[in-house]
Amino acid sequence: MARLVGGSRHGGTDGPLGLDIRDFGPIERASVRLRPLTVFIGPNNSGKSYAARLLHSVVATLAGLPVHAAESDGAQSACRRMVGRRYDGKGRQARLGGADSQRAAKALIEAAFSDGLRLNLERNFESTAAGLVRAGQARSSLTISEGGESSRPRLGVAIGLRDHLAVTAGFKGGWGEIVLAYGQGMCTASIFDGGANGNPGAHNGARAKFRYAEPDVPPRPAGDRGEAIPLLSSALADAIARDVQYGAAHDASFYLPAGRSAIMQSYKGLAAGLAASAPRSGSNSDGVPRMQGAVADLVAEIMRLGGKKDGDFFGLARRMEREMLSGSVQVSHAGRGGLPYVLYNSSGRRLPLSRTSSSVSEIAPLSLYPKYVVGSRSMLVIEEPEAHLHPANVVILAKYIVRLVRRGLCVVITTHSPYMLEKLAKYALAGGLAARDRVEVPGYKRDDYLAPDEVSAYLFKRAGAGRGCRAVEIERDDESGISQEEFTNVDVELNRESVAIQDRMSRR
Repeated sequence: MARLVGGSRHGGTDGPLGLDIRDFGPIERASVRLRPLTVFIGPNNSGKSYAARLLHSVVATLAGLPVHAAESDGAQSACRRMVGRRYDGKGRQARLGGADSQRAAKALIEAAFSDGLRLNLERNFESTAAGLVRAGQARSSLTISEGGESSRPRLGVAIGLRDHLAVTAGFKGGWGEIVLAYGQGMCTASIFDGGANGNPGAHNGARAKFRYAEPDVPPRPAGDRGEAIPLLSSALADAIARDVQYGAAHDASFYLPAGRSAIMQSYKGLAAGLAASAPRSGSNSDGVPRMQGAVADLVAEIMRLGGKKDGDFFGLARRMEREMLSGSVQVSHAGRGGLPYVLYNSSGRRLPLSRTSSSVSEIAPLSLYPKYVVGSRSMLVIEEPEAHLHPANVVILAKYIVRLVRRGLCVVITTHSPYMLEKLAKYALAGGLAARDRVEVPGYKRDDYLAPDEVSAYLFKRAGAGRGCRAVEIERDDESGISQEEFTNVDVELNRESVAIQDRMSRR
C-alpha cells in the first residue's frame, strides 16, 4: 500500500484504526489512533509496551479473521444455525436476506474475533485474559474502530475476572443478500451490495465471491442435508470473514521485542526450545514452561529466512546496513540441521552474530525483517529501536524508519531516546516544506518527511498515587514538529543541578 489506509472495493479509503483502552494491565485509560508512524514515549513501567503488544494482538487478530472463523466452534455453529434455517434442499441453495446476513456477520465476527484475540493475548502477554485486568478493577474494556466501509466492524471487548472475554460487533450499514450454492463438491458464497434504494435484496453487483472446496468430497450431485449444510456453513464463514477483512489497512502484524541482541546471538539454542514450546506458547497456567509469543515469533521467522525471497524493502534495508554497520547482514543456508546462519559481512570477513558487538545483533532483525519478512501492508512494532546504539546511529535509524513509512510500512515504536524523537520531529517539520525545498536541507531527499496525518505520538504517564497509567497525544507544532517536553524536562533539571554546583564552587 502507498499509505496506511487501505483501498476500498468502492474506490474509497479506510480511516486509521482506533483503540480505546480502559483498565488493561497498568493502563487506566488510553486512546490511540494508529498512523503510518505511531510513537509511544514515557517513563519506565508506564504502559507503553502493554499498549504496543495490545495493538499487535488486535491487528494480528483482524488480519487472521478467515483462519479464526474456520477454527472457531462458535463461529461455525452460528453459521450452521443460519444456513440450516434457510437451506433449500431442492435447489441446493441457502439465500440469506439483508437481515439474516447482518445477524450472521455479527455472530460470526463476535465468535471468531473473541477466539483469535484470546489466543493472541495469551501468547503475547504470557497470561490468561483475566490476568490482564488492571489490579483493583472488575474488568477491562477495549473499543476497536476503523473508519471507512460499512463492512468494517466496530468491536467492543470486555474482559472479566473470571476469564470471560465477550466481544460485540456493530456495523455502520446494512449487509446485502448472501447466496450460497452447493454442488459437485464445491460451495460458492456470493455477497451482494444493497441497491441504491436501500433494499438489501436489490443486486447492485457482486461484492465478492469465495469458493470453498472440500477435498474429501468427490465430484457428484449434491448429497443430503447433513452433508451440504456443514460445507455451506464453512463457505459462509469464509466469505464473511474475508469480506470484513477485504481492503483493511494491514494484512499482518509483526513484533520485534526488546532484548533483540540476546535473542539474535542465541537463536539456534532458542530454536530447540521453540520446537517444544511454540505450540503452547502463551499462558503457563498448567505449569508447563512457555516461550513468550513475540520471542517465539522472532526465532521462528529467523528459522524461515533460508526459504525467503527478497521482500518489498530489500534495497532500502541494504542501504541502511551499509550506512549503520559499514557491512551487511547475510543469511547462509548451509547451517547444521538445515538451520540458516545469520552472519555479519564486513570487508569480506563473515562472522556469526555471537562474535559481533551487541549493536550488530540489535540492528540485524531491524534489517532482516524489511528484507525478507514484512510486506507493504504489514504493521511492524519495534520496542526500543535505539537499544545499544550510539546517538549517531539512532539518528540514522530514524531516517530509515521514515523511509520505510514512506514506502508503505506501518511502524509502531516505543522509545526512551530523545535523539530518536527529535529526529522524527524534524521529519514532521519537513512535511511543511515543498519537495524542492526539502532537498536543500543537508542529508534530506524529496521523500524524507512525515505529513501531519502520517505520524502520531503518545506520552504514557502515571495518573497519580494508587492509580494506573494514562496516555495523552503529544501536540504537534510548527517549531518542534513533535513536542520534546518530556525529555527537555530532564535537561532542565540537569541544568539546574549544574547551576547549583557552579554557584557553590564560585563561593569557595
